[in-house]
Amino acid sequence: MSKEIRLIALDPPYSRYFKDLVKCLDSNGNVGFKRFYISTLGYLVFGVGDASLIKAGIVRKKPSFTTRKRVVTLAKKLNYSLSAKTLYRSAQYVEWLRAELEQYKVNTCLMYNATRFHHALAITLFEQMNVSYYVFERGNQRGKTTTLLTSPTLVSLPVLIEKPGIETAELKHYGTETFTDYVLFSLFLIFDRIGSVFRLNFEPPDKILRKKNYPQILFQWVKAKYSPTPVLDRQYLLVPLQLEYDSQVRLFSTFKSTQAFIEAVEKGFYRSTLSEEYSLVFTTHPFECKKHQFDPRSHCYSGKTGVLMSDAIAVATINSTSGMEAIEKLKPCFIFGDAIYKQKGIVIPTTQESFTDSLNQWHQDAWSPSQHEVESLKRRVFVSTQVIGSVYKYDAESLDVTQQKIVS
Repeated sequence: MSKEIRLIALDPPYSRYFKDLVKCLDSNGNVGFKRFYISTLGYLVFGVGDASLIKAGIVRKKPSFTTRKRVVTLAKKLNYSLSAKTLYRSAQYVEWLRAELEQYKVNTCLMYNATRFHHALAITLFEQMNVSYYVFERGNQRGKTTTLLTSPTLVSLPVLIEKPGIETAELKHYGTETFTDYVLFSLFLIFDRIGSVFRLNFEPPDKILRKKNYPQILFQWVKAKYSPTPVLDRQYLLVPLQLEYDSQVRLFSTFKSTQAFIEAVEKGFYRSTLSEEYSLVFTTHPFECKKHQFDPRSHCYSGKTGVLMSDAIAVATINSTSGMEAIEKLKPCFIFGDAIYKQKGIVIPTTQESFTDSLNQWHQDAWSPSQHEVESLKRRVFVSTQVIGSVYKYDAESLDVTQQKIVS
């Protein structure tokens, strides 16, 4: 590898994945600089040597007019209603990050989850300063892959000239998060709380939007995992809900909120002929359980997307990865937004205005995607955007595959 990698990681997850990945990059290439920038004390589990709390550097920055304008513009684009104080702190974050990139001549950044507002801000800066960045998200094959994007705005896939020599069905299943992972996460939260008490934390600008109640989230996760599968008296259309602050929803759909999406789906469904035979079932994310309002005729469950999808007649989503899971199960999938798996003949594109008609047409002439088309799409998605393993379950092989994609 000829190019020296000068690398930073922004808010790595509480697993040791990023630390081990950087070690892999260092042993197989030329990492001239590396640092993990962390916003909370809990992330010190990554190792004090390469970790740095960022709040002290941020609060001293005085943002320029251009930086403030950048923040306001992105907040409007994502439909975030943020206070003047939060917008100012976000601008300070951008100024701090710009200074770090320039001082250490950083050319590569790793980050997890581009839905956070300050990560979306960072990406606008990376694109301006020609810094390569890699965004790790939940994989389209849960337990087998992680989504690795060089641009979180990727909503379509390139047409591959040659058929990839890989069968995604044969990918190793690394497993998903376990109860042990959540116990470790609880320990992380204790450190996080200590950091908050001593005002060591940089509070993400979108924290007011997320409003996470972690004890409740853990309770909901355990409840969903060990509670019996819901039994419904009729077949149903399944609608997995995405997070309210998900920038993928805000950038690549017309919906301004999750509640607006719920109301559009219910309005379209109960006007359709499908509602005469089938029920409407929503599943919520554990981070946002009991947050939304539903029609009394609708059903809602938390954390049961996987088991409920098996018996669903069809799935409706904005652009969630659950849509890809539905396609893998050969389920008809109604897509309201833009997504990397949105391909004619495999999914059913729809809008708020046309949803009732889309349901009626499918009800009259029901169809499902073919196995051949789905396998072709899965190969394209895998080659273009996926790496094996996950940030919680991985091995040396998965790290090596990821570092090869980054290096290439």
